[in-house]
Amino acid sequence: MAWARAKKADTRLVAALAEGALEEEQQRWLAANLMDVTDPVLLRAAFEYFRGDALLPGVRAEALAVLRPRLQQLADAAPQEMQTPLLLLLAQSSPDAPVTTGELQELERIASLSDYRATPLVRMHAEAEWLLQSVGVARPQASAFSAVVSELALTGPHLLSKRAGVTGDKLSAAERERLGRALWAIGERVAEESTLVEHMVGLRLMKQGAEMLKEPERLTQVTAAIQEGQQMIGVAPALQVARWPIPSLQQAWLAATLENEWAHLRAFVAPLKHGE
Repeated sequence: MAWARAKKADTRLVAALAEGALEEEQQRWLAANLMDVTDPVLLRAAFEYFRGDALLPGVRAEALAVLRPRLQQLADAAPQEMQTPLLLLLAQSSPDAPVTTGELQELERIASLSDYRATPLVRMHAEAEWLLQSVGVARPQASAFSAVVSELALTGPHLLSKRAGVTGDKLSAAERERLGRALWAIGERVAEESTLVEHMVGLRLMKQGAEMLKEPERLTQVTAAIQEGQQMIGVAPALQVARWPIPSLQQAWLAATLENEWAHLRAFVAPLKHGE
């Protein structure tokens, strides 16, 4: 197991993201050594990991107490990136709680930022692969991809979508319009990212925004994009890439996925739509 061969906190964290649940002793070790993790991507991933229900409550509380102020420092250091402030704003809230007027003001500020995440997926994967390779993981490319999926840190958009869905008349008509515009703007930034999951999460936020704004043209546009995305979701499993007998083809598929998964899968769906 990679955990046993790794000695540094960042490598053990990536191993945990790639391999799943940790034993009690491993949870405690990682929580106690989080100050050694410096990569912003890994810090966000650690924050989401330690929010998990499978972790010991005491360990979770210890880890989050260390991570929250460090995430605030990240947000301050990257003032045009949405990912961290959105996570900090919503991660401690209940998904069943309506959006408040105070949160709306902060959401509007976040919606004005230029990027959802700043680190390219290719770089995230290369760093995770290097760490796993350094401790002798077999097929580090595949394990690194599993870790990178966890590093996307989509708790913020997911919670925003759920909370917007239960807000209803808890806000005034003018405030609901403001929320709708914030949902659309944040969703647009998320949907600009390269992965299929980010694209779909972003599109669903945009759909909620269009519904709240009662703008049929936007709603038609984003509904069509969601339907296209749903077609793409079944492409990779149907192709069974892991069973391809030529490793170079698997590597080429992974490289194209890391570069832009949405565009890559879209190239497969387009001929299907035209019956080719």
